[in-house]
Amino acid sequence: MKHAVEAASESGLKWTEGDNVTDLDFADDIVLIDETAEQLQKLTNSVASCAKEIGLDMNVKKMKCMKIDQLEAMWQLKDNR
Repeated sequence: MKHAVEAASESGLKWTEGDNVTDLDFADDIVLIDETAEQLQKLTNSVASCAKEIGLDMNVKKMKCMKIDQLEAMWQLKDNR
């Protein structure tokens, strides 16, 4: 995973100074995180390519994509109070 993320430079969301969050892993599930659809596609392609090198395939039927707009989410949070 580290190799795949490094291959897709400038991926992820800024976490701390100099660090980005690019993925969350649990068991055999991976959540890829990025700021734009284009960057997310690049990261996904990189992970798929690295997985293929070691004999793994990504199951496209199980893939899902979620978009979260920070301002919209904050607005919804205020409305729910």
